[in-house]
Amino acid sequence: MRRVEALSLSSLLLCVGLACPTLVAAQSARAAHVVGLFVDQPAILVARDRALVPSVPDGAVTVCSHVSGACRPIRAARPCSGSTCPAAGGVYLEIDGPLADVSDYPTDRDGMSREAAAIASDPRVSSLYGALPQSPPPTPPPTLHLRDEDWRFDLAIGGGVGARPEAGFAVGSFFAQIGWGIGVDWDDEEILAVLFGNVLGADLRVRVLTGVLGASFDQVSVQVGVGARTLWAPRREPFRIGAGYLSLVPELGVITHPQLDPAMYFGWSFPVGIALDGHFGIELRAWVYAIDDWVEGDEVAWMAGLDAELLVF
Repeated sequence: MRRVEALSLSSLLLCVGLACPTLVAAQSARAAHVVGLFVDQPAILVARDRALVPSVPDGAVTVCSHVSGACRPIRAARPCSGSTCPAAGGVYLEIDGPLADVSDYPTDRDGMSREAAAIASDPRVSSLYGALPQSPPPTPPPTLHLRDEDWRFDLAIGGGVGARPEAGFAVGSFFAQIGWGIGVDWDDEEILAVLFGNVLGADLRVRVLTGVLGASFDQVSVQVGVGARTLWAPRREPFRIGAGYLSLVPELGVITHPQLDPAMYFGWSFPVGIALDGHFGIELRAWVYAIDDWVEGDEVAWMAGLDAELLVF
């Protein structure tokens, strides 16, 4: 009795390991073959009624499914096109009716990798692994940049500190800006972009200042002005800075204070900004203002400071 059991176990192991490989080999539901006179070539079903082969063999007549066992005639053959084609080219065989219950070949990366693994492990069609539709490359992360070829609007909100140097007063600053600009191409002359800017446009700026007259921090001055947007923002880089020469173009506007008459001011600022993601960034802005005939005793009142700002694209 023990001898019979031992022989039975040995026979089973021999079948599984050597004589019966098809019992343990993985099988793909897409496994098929092209049949004709002196032709029997593997094929892959990419739909219920369509098969993929590297080339059409001479004398091909029908396509048969290894899974369903059904065979149907070939209706037409055409070169494949589009994102589901193998890199080396291939031919789609249009089959006269459904051949097997399979879904359309996936086009997403995970689905294509899953199908490719199943086909590679099926010895009946593994030779066609290199002819499989190639999975698309992974989607690269979005590029953070502060330059567009089209018009771009953005908003800057922030605050900082400043001073009136000639009066020795500290000044608090609260800042808001809405701006728009367009990317300018200098035909790869980067030095021109640095000097004159490759993002040109205009900004509307509003600044609220406290402490302009020293102890009167409860009274505020309001500035409203328009300035030129002249920035250097390298292509495909996440930062921008003020352009060289054109940063000298002054901002023009009006400043008001409850105890003083409105006056005209000239302003200059130099921003340095960097994108944090596709919608937000941060920016530091150094600024200087010259106010004409505003404070009694000063023909020109000067103020300077530094702001930190949140950029919203």
